[in-house]
Amino acid sequence: MLAEFRVALRNLNVLNLGKNKRLLSTLVEEIQVLANRMEAGLHDNFEFNSDNNEHRKIKREIKKLERQKTELSNEIEDLELVLGKQVELDQLQSMIRQSKKELRELNTAIVEVQFKSLQTENHPPNTSGGGVHV
Repeated sequence: MLAEFRVALRNLNVLNLGKNKRLLSTLVEEIQVLANRMEAGLHDNFEFNSDNNEHRKIKREIKKLERQKTELSNEIEDLELVLGKQVELDQLQSMIRQSKKELRELNTAIVEVQFKSLQTENHPPNTSGGGVHV
């Protein structure tokens, strides 16, 4: 097309001015169409690159979020394990409290038995049958 444009310009003179004017006008329109296509292609290429960059950013963000999800899942598992251990610890502490209570009751019972035993040793029961001995 540029070759046709150059030929038309080279052959331009006073005698064929009208014919070449129409030809030049048509060629200018075709060049404008091509320029518009090139500009649209550049715009499309820019949008494609922009979208491609955005796509890469989003993929990086997704990978980052997936890593965070994995880390949080692991942390949740750890917390659930700790919670389970806490429940076991609470049960053990409850058993310890119950055992301490039973131990106190046994110690109290032992003290009472020892006290009664000492009382019977110091004051033997009166078996003589009757009166008070002075």
